[in-house]
Amino acid sequence: MGHGIAELITMAEHNVYLMDVSDELVNEGYERIEWSLEKLEQNGVLDTGDAAAAAERIKTFSQLDSAVADADIIIEAVPEDLGLKRRVFANANDAAPEATVFASNTSTISDYRPLGGDRPPRTGLWHALFQFICSDVNR
Repeated sequence: MGHGIAELITMAEHNVYLMDVSDELVNEGYERIEWSLEKLEQNGVLDTGDAAAAAERIKTFSQLDSAVADADIIIEAVPEDLGLKRRVFANANDAAPEATVFASNTSTISDYRPLGGDRPPRTGLWHALFQFICSDVNR
């Protein structure tokens, strides 16, 4: 799921910092994105050169603190384990800028508040099948 999210974001011309727990896994995710972008270009969905430009906007990391150091938004896509999601957010919270917005990619967790730690006002849920659900960021 994470590589698909990263692909959509880079296609929207945003920089993406793709992170996984090992270089091998993050490289596999990046290769999936490259393959998909090339197929989209071959099928005329993307203009010539857009696949390469999109791929160039992705940087890969296997260390969380490096991946989130300059993040405006973090979308985690770890397995549907609330404890794991909390640990990811807690570790990211320590390394990310104060204004960073945190989003959990989930289809089973409906309450984002336990994930927020020190950032409940800047925490939400996101899934491709439904809109981003925010806390009180805009209120």
